[in-house]
Amino acid sequence: MKMNLKRLLGAAILLMSMNVVHADIIHEAAKAGDVPLIESEIQKHGKEIVDKPIKFKYSKGSYFNNITPLGIAAYYQQLAVAEVLLRNGANANSRVEGTRGRHSGGLLSSTPLGLSLSKPLGLLRDKPDMAVLLLDHGAEPIARLEFRSASSTPFYLALLTSFKTPRYKIVVEKMIETGKIKSYDGALVSASEHDDFPMVKKFHALGAKVNIPEEKFTISAVCIGAGRPPSALHYAAKNGNLEMVKFLVKQGADVNYRTWSGSGLAILEKPIDWARMYGMLKNRKVIEYLRPRSGVKGKVRKKLGK
Repeated sequence: MKMNLKRLLGAAILLMSMNVVHADIIHEAAKAGDVPLIESEIQKHGKEIVDKPIKFKYSKGSYFNNITPLGIAAYYQQLAVAEVLLRNGANANSRVEGTRGRHSGGLLSSTPLGLSLSKPLGLLRDKPDMAVLLLDHGAEPIARLEFRSASSTPFYLALLTSFKTPRYKIVVEKMIETGKIKSYDGALVSASEHDDFPMVKKFHALGAKVNIPEEKFTISAVCIGAGRPPSALHYAAKNGNLEMVKFLVKQGADVNYRTWSGSGLAILEKPIDWARMYGMLKNRKVIEYLRPRSGVKGKVRKKLGK
């Protein structure tokens, strides 16, 4: 009998030392969208339970550390649950730490707003309502988010998502309305990269500089690596968007700004070089417009090889 008790005690101590992943009732209810159970738990334990953090498994080998019920509701797009939690004082800016394991999906640190905009749920479900709700309750659009290979902010996640899913533009507009975004320089470059002329003009009107390369935490800069990032004019030329090219040049964009990849030999490239590389025929009008402004001689031939 004494031996069995010793074994049980030893097992209990071992489990505690291993920081066993556990799930709480309110957290499971948040995942399942069970509003009545959420309300029942709040009545039983008081409003302080809405900000209770736990370690929560969300997929094989992947865990959230110190995630609150609101964080779980945001990740699983459980809007009704989030409304109840926020109504009862949940912190819209609670920090969520992700595991560094092989299956963690790259998440290291986020917020409920960041989780609501993360792939695949934020993008594939096409539901910006969660992000709008969190912003209405004071969520920070420029909170720092850490991923395995880069850093970002909810604003940039929303912006990049909006290029593929236009419904998310409402989230971008909501973030702009907060007045908390201090620089739109990188946003203008991203809009140019995705050939979104209305957003390019909007960010310029908000004070974005046309000659500032995109900020280091945007996806494009991460892909480019350690080098000199392209300007908005590079992307406009690459996409063959003559109207955007003319607009940027009119606003003072440097037609001779050179970029390089940073890997291997540093190849200096002007916007006109990008127009040529990514489609001599498609970008013919852009090349003709940039040539006299870039100090480049020659004419664009109608067909390659002639």
